[in-house]
Amino acid sequence: MKKKAFTLIELIAVLVILAILALIVTPLVMNIIRKAKISADKRSIDAYGRSVELAITSYLLDNGKFPTELNSLNVEYTGKEVNCNVMQMKENGGIYLSECTVGVKQIKDSSSDDGWYHYGTRDITDKEYVDMYGYALQTASVAYYNSNHIKVSDYRSLSVNYTGKKVSCDVYINSDGTVYLSNCAVDGVLITDDTEDGTYHYGNPHYNSYSLGSIINYNNVSYYVLKESSVSEHYVTLLKAEPLTVDEVNTYGGAGTENNYINRGMPNTNGTAVRLRIPGGGYSDYGGVTYYSSDTCHADEDDNDITPTGCIADYNESDIKHIVDAWAEDKIEEKYLKEARLIKVDEVEMQSVQRDGCGHGCWYTSTGIKHNWVYSNQYEYWTMSLADSTTTPIYVVADCDDFLKKGTSFSDNNGFGYYNYYAAVRPVIVLSKSAL
Repeated sequence: MKKKAFTLIELIAVLVILAILALIVTPLVMNIIRKAKISADKRSIDAYGRSVELAITSYLLDNGKFPTELNSLNVEYTGKEVNCNVMQMKENGGIYLSECTVGVKQIKDSSSDDGWYHYGTRDITDKEYVDMYGYALQTASVAYYNSNHIKVSDYRSLSVNYTGKKVSCDVYINSDGTVYLSNCAVDGVLITDDTEDGTYHYGNPHYNSYSLGSIINYNNVSYYVLKESSVSEHYVTLLKAEPLTVDEVNTYGGAGTENNYINRGMPNTNGTAVRLRIPGGGYSDYGGVTYYSSDTCHADEDDNDITPTGCIADYNESDIKHIVDAWAEDKIEEKYLKEARLIKVDEVEMQSVQRDGCGHGCWYTSTGIKHNWVYSNQYEYWTMSLADSTTTPIYVVADCDDFLKKGTSFSDNNGFGYYNYYAAVRPVIVLSKSAL
């Protein structure tokens, strides 16, 4: 029996079908192979990343600290060659790898924000850099404390194992060597958040407490604590122990310059501070000054009627504010200063206000002084408060009789009032405890 063979048309049809199948299947197979290669390359990066982390752990066990250079580690890794442009270590020893090549091939990932395949977590944020620096600084500080049983006096002398962007902060070392960082900047950019002072912090402060009336020295100047300050408070309110001297008032008030804020237009002062009288005779080295800045508040030397008009009893517009601000700028680091001003009468107990015979605004103690560091029989000084609803600032004296004996160069119909320029400038500052 004769066998039937395939016809030419049938063979051509089969070839066409096979060609169509090849066109369909080949890209699928090639895509599977490509994905397999990419997956293998990603696994190579993962394996390299785990090897680096193991090397970090080994280094930590051998040296008691984290390495500063990841590229110098002895990484035990076998596989395709992996190189990454971005290699970041976090405070727990974990790492972040990005911009990696396996062999010569860049390993990309369309699902990531930057288009690269990553090993580890996302890019380190500026706040994380602060945390990394804080952890490294604290590690060094605590080690110093454990070795010397005292906290380090200058944190800049410590050897800090930190790699990353430049971090600068206000640094406070707690009594146990732990650290508190505030007002932090990364590469010169202040890092802000929603905390009370608006800046990012690391750690918690264990501040000292300060009791009312205790003495604190800052930058070789003595202050009294004007307000109780607990360990949880960041700031302490201080009253300068002594008023500004006559030379300081002249210097910070701009005596002899175009911007002179001292006794302008007042008789017999020539635009300079006067030396304050001492009860019983003589003069102290403290400088007296008038309160107001408005020209309408200054005496007319050619007119016996010196009652001024248009005066505003506002510290922010006074001559004294210029003096206090200039003094604070010169004596106190700006980053530590929250406020510079005069004392407020409600900050300490003032026992009485004398209205008759002592002049408007003369605060004094009738039966004794409760806080002898607030009052002094050597000088009187200005406050930010008003004696009443009028335009009379209050000045503080130890005893009204002493004040009357001192007298003033002139007075108005209301008594001595705001014309008095035998009152000193005794600044108050609100200072960050990290400065102490």
